[in-house]
Amino acid sequence: MPPRDLLLASLVPLLWGAGFVLAKPAVGHFSPLLVACFSYAGMALLLAPKLRRRQMPWWRTLVIAALVGPLHAGLLYRGLEELPASVAVLLLQAQVPVGLLLAWPLLGEKPRPLALLGTVVAFAGILVILGTPAELPPLGPALLVLVSTACWAAGQVLARAWNRDSGPALGAGIALYALPLGLAASLFLEDGQGAALAGAGAPAWLSLAGCVGVGYVLAYALWYSLLTRQRIDRLIPFTLLMPPVSVALGVLLLDEVFDWTALAGGLVVVAGVALVVLRPAVVAAPAAAAS
Repeated sequence: MPPRDLLLASLVPLLWGAGFVLAKPAVGHFSPLLVACFSYAGMALLLAPKLRRRQMPWWRTLVIAALVGPLHAGLLYRGLEELPASVAVLLLQAQVPVGLLLAWPLLGEKPRPLALLGTVVAFAGILVILGTPAELPPLGPALLVLVSTACWAAGQVLARAWNRDSGPALGAGIALYALPLGLAASLFLEDGQGAALAGAGAPAWLSLAGCVGVGYVLAYALWYSLLTRQRIDRLIPFTLLMPPVSVALGVLLLDEVFDWTALAGGLVVVAGVALVVLRPAVVAAPAAAAS
């Protein structure tokens, strides 16, 4: 990976981690899908000029938008309402092995045996996280977060397989289709949106602005640009940088408690994903002996 892409790939999860923590106060006031719709609107407005250059068929964009848009965001934010941000962000790391496994049938990237072992270890770590915090997290919200990771991973793999556009054009198209899907889902599945908008104070709006601007618009503009030129198995492991950022900010800004046993579960997840992305060293063949 070129140094520039390496730097950007490292920056994106840091932006996601910060945006994830900033979203916690926002979903405490606004409904989850409404928060997601603000994100889609921000991305669509910012990248609107790129929409004229889109080449990917509309139905493919719609499928990707549904997966990474209202399905992923709605399930994630709904789970975040009842989970500490530090626990939720660790559960999100399931997206790494899930993405690599989905890349096998969809992209022809067959996982190595070591990667399969790492997947098992990572999911074992997730089970440790679910059972070890001082206050056991509700199983329902935890499962919502895990399902949201599968939707997100599937959307990224399909975007890599189907996309024929530039990164900004891909992001603009996804946001454009995700916005009406998210609004429709919010109208049918949520209530109190008008009262939330009317009664929001400065803290809620600042939290929403940070979540949208940092964790979605800026992060995904960079991510989709990387996705157009880097393989899934090289790019998605960088999401492992999210936990330390989110956990640190969750403790510092949200007064969340993160105990040692939950940390141990997180380390098991990281170890499992490290096995997924570990590649054996390539040893150069010895030069043929002169005859």
